[in-house]
Amino acid sequence: MELDLLKAPKKSILRNETGGPTWLAKGLHLEELQLSLGREIRRLGIRATELQRLAIARRAERLSAEISTFLNEGKMHLGAKYCSTPSSETSNDDAELDDETDAEVDEDLLERVGGCRPDRARLPLPSKFGRSKCIDLGIDHLADMEIQLWIGQANDVLHAIRLAVAEKATLFRHDVRPASNYTKRTRAWSKIHSVEQSIDASFRVYNKSREAMVKLGADSSILERYQVLRREHLTARTSAINPNARGLQYEGLPWYFSLDIPVDKQSSWMAECKLISMLLPLTDNNVVLRVHWLTAKATMNRWAEERELLTAEFEWTTNFFKHCMEEWKVRGMNSKERGRVGASCYAARQSATFGRLAEQTQSSLESIIQSTRSTDVIGQCTDLDNCDSSVPYGASVT
Repeated sequence: MELDLLKAPKKSILRNETGGPTWLAKGLHLEELQLSLGREIRRLGIRATELQRLAIARRAERLSAEISTFLNEGKMHLGAKYCSTPSSETSNDDAELDDETDAEVDEDLLERVGGCRPDRARLPLPSKFGRSKCIDLGIDHLADMEIQLWIGQANDVLHAIRLAVAEKATLFRHDVRPASNYTKRTRAWSKIHSVEQSIDASFRVYNKSREAMVKLGADSSILERYQVLRREHLTARTSAINPNARGLQYEGLPWYFSLDIPVDKQSSWMAECKLISMLLPLTDNNVVLRVHWLTAKATMNRWAEERELLTAEFEWTTNFFKHCMEEWKVRGMNSKERGRVGASCYAARQSATFGRLAEQTQSSLESIIQSTRSTDVIGQCTDLDNCDSSVPYGASVT
């Protein structure tokens, strides 16, 4: 994403667009380092060893130096007023991301920048000012660039979360549950904890990215695509790997598995599901998507068959009522020719009753077809090769 912004033609040199993407990318990287350092500080707390405290102090010192360099470079884009000294920013993101409380930390170990901890320093990015403030300052072009960079950041972390969640489910199935002794279980759970730390880091970065998109006034289409990510969306279920598992008819993968996310390397997440008949490597990660895609397609096929049967039943019922109406008409005419007035009147009433029933059945069928025509997901996905990739895997098509 940064390379695309650098290749984009500059509209005006006077607006300081030169070097903007690189400076903003550094800011995004620094915020990611801040999240990582804050997470490590909370994990260690006051019970950290001397070596751990020394490592934290060195990381804080390096981060402080990088923040100072970032502020000096930002004066060309924002001016000295906003890039002189960083202010302290209360970490509200951590309170929203999980329920953990900040552990006590030895504050003397942390190198400070402008009187505040480096992991809580407020970087002068456009997302910190808001869209209206950026327009007043004339840096709306930087805000647009930052949105694109946050989108690229969100794509990367969502791709990492998908891999990590699938890997976690695989570890539970192949390492944790088959473990026969204490040593194997300990090693298996250490792998699980390592993957969980990776998921937690990506989870925090994604929520930071989406929060910045909201502050920068991103389009509704972007916010609809990058939805709110919650803790329950990160659950790994080993049943997702088993093609023969029962009870998964109405269960689906989280929303981010249905996104066709562009990544730096060649990937075929959605194409793997469209070309299901081709011989692809049966890795565990591919099996997770494949099983849920087949489940969703089987549900769609059942509802397509159900719709066809219900339409046919409506037509059969309508034809039956019309047939009864014609039969009572013939009986009424025969009764009238024989001079049986009472029987003729009864036949006429029965014929009118079946006629109304036929009209009601036909109108009900037409109204149902008209109401479901705008949301006809089944009609869009009747062809496997032309199936809409926006339909989530495992979603129940009703």
